[in-house]
Amino acid sequence: GYDSDHDFQNRKRFIIGDQGTRDITDTTCKLKFGYDLDSNTQLNFQWVHWWSDQNVDNVNTYLTDAAGNKVYSGSVNVAGLNYNIGSSTFYFQENQNEGDVYAIAFKREPEAGLKIRVDSSFNNNWKALSKRSTDVPPYSKWGGAGTVTDSETGWYNFDFKSAYKPLKWSAVKDHTLTAGYHFDHYFTDSKTWNASDWKSEIKTTLNDKSEGKTGTHAVFLQDEWDITDKIMVYFGGRYEWWRGFDGIKARDVSGSVYTTELPDRKEDHFSPKFAVAYNPDTNWGFRFSLAKAYRFPTIRELFYANVSSAGIVTLTNPDLKSEKIFAKDFTISKKVGWAGEARLSFFENYTEDTIFSQTDVYKNQTYYQNIDEVRTRGVEFQFKKKGLFVDRLDAMFNIAYMKAKTLKNDNLPDSEGKIFPRAPKWTSKAVVSCFPTDKLFLTLAGRYSSKAWNTLNNVDDRGGYGGVDDYFFLDAKVAYKLLKQVTISLSVDNLTDELVYMYHPYARQMIIAKLKWEY
Repeated sequence: GYDSDHDFQNRKRFIIGDQGTRDITDTTCKLKFGYDLDSNTQLNFQWVHWWSDQNVDNVNTYLTDAAGNKVYSGSVNVAGLNYNIGSSTFYFQENQNEGDVYAIAFKREPEAGLKIRVDSSFNNNWKALSKRSTDVPPYSKWGGAGTVTDSETGWYNFDFKSAYKPLKWSAVKDHTLTAGYHFDHYFTDSKTWNASDWKSEIKTTLNDKSEGKTGTHAVFLQDEWDITDKIMVYFGGRYEWWRGFDGIKARDVSGSVYTTELPDRKEDHFSPKFAVAYNPDTNWGFRFSLAKAYRFPTIRELFYANVSSAGIVTLTNPDLKSEKIFAKDFTISKKVGWAGEARLSFFENYTEDTIFSQTDVYKNQTYYQNIDEVRTRGVEFQFKKKGLFVDRLDAMFNIAYMKAKTLKNDNLPDSEGKIFPRAPKWTSKAVVSCFPTDKLFLTLAGRYSSKAWNTLNNVDDRGGYGGVDDYFFLDAKVAYKLLKQVTISLSVDNLTDELVYMYHPYARQMIIAKLKWEY
């Protein structure tokens, strides 16, 4: 009672069971309200309530004893080799998630003069309940020992952006100034409890607690200067103040809860941007840009971790540095016909202190760490055209070559000179859309990616489960307008039902039927 294959390093392994079918139900309620104050000014509000339920209640073991009884744990012999299967290898699980999103936006965009846009939102994922068994199936399906995780996460965002495009008779008509302010606040509070009955949520001791917050304030200013009718220059800068705070890790050890307050973090950075565009005529365009940017650690990267049995915090990294990115881009574009464009871009990104989960070879521990230097270079070509060859036929095609390399990584020297994970060398996409009539809409799309790596030292050269495969997918969609307000559509993703692994199996063929009514 087992199956066998080879892992991403071509090592033989035994497969002794599966988790069965996951039953997932997602429900979303959305309300949108918009009001035009005048021809240039709009006010919009949106409320979204969503909930999701997921069950894993059909685990299956392939192992049987001499009498034909299913075996879920204990000492077993597989192909002449002895293994010990833990009691929680096969488990049942229930997840319940619920939350709300509130968003309000104000927009004033006249052709000239002062433009204003304000966006504010609050995402409150106030319920994330996960229950899981740790006893041996099949009886653990109805209760017994397990764990219960109760979490709440969310964030606030606020963005103000104002642009001033002078009137034609203004003394500074060649300049367009843009300024703005950004604020965000993220929070998380997650507790995992040991439970005497996971199904009924009878909690006993605190297994792990992770709590923390991050916040950012930022201001920016940009000037678009039309030096001549053919040359435009962009100057911009963004200053950010970031902090991570109120980080807490806790765990119950021998009847006492050990709590550790993680150190607060503060950083502020300036990110400049420069670009120049040259348009010798109405068909050709050339653009060169330089920019520096920072990515601050997220809550999960800073505060989520484990606590050792002695009550000592391990594997968290509140000392993570921010990523520092220097980006360069040169783009050539040309208009094709009355509604088409071809574009060729060359780019390079140099990143210091890339944040990535890796194993420290000196500590033999896996957690979020900084990779000293990563460089990404590439070229991309894109073509799109309406009315290709005949009317009512639109097409888009792009292809990109990219080489992302780890230049320096002190915590894992074996990764230096290797291709960075999840960065395939070749990617391409093509989309053809056809409108035979005003009511019928047809689309066929293809997506390709060469093989990528899932490990920093590129040992997963085989793909399959745990690795990353190359792929080619075909997607199709047909839509028909029944009435003025009613449209029906049918789409199929991964038309040929390809089996591809992105560490775990990627989505197989998916069929979506949709009925849309607009008033």
